[in-house]
Amino acid sequence: MKIITNERMKDVLNKKRKNELIISAVNFEALVNPEFVEEYDCIIANGEKPNVSYEEFNDIVKKHYFDKKGYEHSRTETLINMYLENSRELSASDMAPVAFSVINIWASHLKLKDSEGSYCFTVSCSDNYVTMRYYKLRENESLIEGDIEKFDQPVAYVIC
Repeated sequence: MKIITNERMKDVLNKKRKNELIISAVNFEALVNPEFVEEYDCIIANGEKPNVSYEEFNDIVKKHYFDKKGYEHSRTETLINMYLENSRELSASDMAPVAFSVINIWASHLKLKDSEGSYCFTVSCSDNYVTMRYYKLRENESLIEGDIEKFDQPVAYVIC
């Protein structure tokens, strides 16, 4: 696993955590063990089986998301705050480590579905929100677009 962070994410991760996280058993299960659904060459957490042909799927992906990376990155957005009972009391520094822990678990789930595949997870923070997404690394799609330092918000890439 390789982690690439910008300076702002390093600051978030290095800040002392102030608050205890509260998560219900139901939310914990939903966060760490979502159903991973195969949508042609994509695996989506909490996805739905596509009810269109492969050709129609590819047309939709190209029209709305440019490529499968964009489709996956959009469809796998997970807001960590939604799973924490006391998220309004928490800072990004409190919640960001949760995203990295979930990535470790999700990477294992993805390897069970696609043992040959590699994935790029992104973690970003905005105000007091922490968002996590992922996409499959494919030969014909770029890994990272541009310099990670160009982002105003804290950002990290985790390659699994």
